[in-house]
Amino acid sequence: FMNNKNIVNLCNMKIFLETDLDLMLSRIVIKGTARKLKLETIVQRYLKFMKPSYEKWIEPTKGFADIVIPNFGQGQIDIQ
Repeated sequence: FMNNKNIVNLCNMKIFLETDLDLMLSRIVIKGTARKLKLETIVQRYLKFMKPSYEKWIEPTKGFADIVIPNFGQGQIDIQ
């Protein structure tokens, strides 16, 4: 999406909600164990699919954002 400059130019404001990868993994583990998945399976899927996809497709879009909002699990998003 961010590679298509026509789409990027149509956006009035681009916001990136930044989340720590460890926090993402912990949320994935909680959801996976609730679905009765083995911890080993959850971690393998995360390392093989989710983390690489995030690093390839999501993280690079941060550079196009007008605003980056840090969300590291405090329960609230503090905009300063």
